[in-house]
Amino acid sequence: MEPLGATTVFLAVCVSCLLFLSAWRKTSGSGKLPPGPVAFPIIGNTLQLNTRNLPQSIQELSVKYGPVFTIYLGSLRVVVLYGQEALKEALIDQADEFSGRGKLALADKVIKGGGIIFSNGERWKQLRRFALTTLRNFGMGKKSVEERIQEEARFLVARLRNTHGGDLLPVCQELRSQLKTLVFLFFMILTLVQTPYNSSH
Repeated sequence: MEPLGATTVFLAVCVSCLLFLSAWRKTSGSGKLPPGPVAFPIIGNTLQLNTRNLPQSIQELSVKYGPVFTIYLGSLRVVVLYGQEALKEALIDQADEFSGRGKLALADKVIKGGGIIFSNGERWKQLRRFALTTLRNFGMGKKSVEERIQEEARFLVARLRNTHGGDLLPVCQELRSQLKTLVFLFFMILTLVQTPYNSSH
């Protein structure tokens, strides 16, 4: 063999070994994962999915592997739940195990694990508990809150009907200005005294 041929063969063997090890690592580490199609290194199952009709591809995979299966989008492992029964079992029957949320790299970098929207794990559970407790203290889930919201909506609709003779643009501007204060007014009604709707406060 000439030197260039030996180098080429050596590189081809090395690349083949790396690809094999990558595929083996994915399949050997998936003992606790649901079944799924064999993924190619680096690109995962991208070639097996019809991106023009992704729901059809997912349905076909669910017929072959069951309602819960694993696919790889590139190197990202994704467990797919397909069908109402699988979703109900995961999100209702086993809600604690599935209550975690995915990580967004950009959000982690910017917020550094803080905040309400992008938090995860134990911090998310504490923030959720705090938010639910606070909202319940304000009356969330009680009939009186629903009645108050409906009453405010009736006042808003009546005011919009009487505004500018039904001309759409001024009504939209009026609606925008009314909605800006609606949440604030609602919490003031819950915590303080009831304020008349047409009050300037």
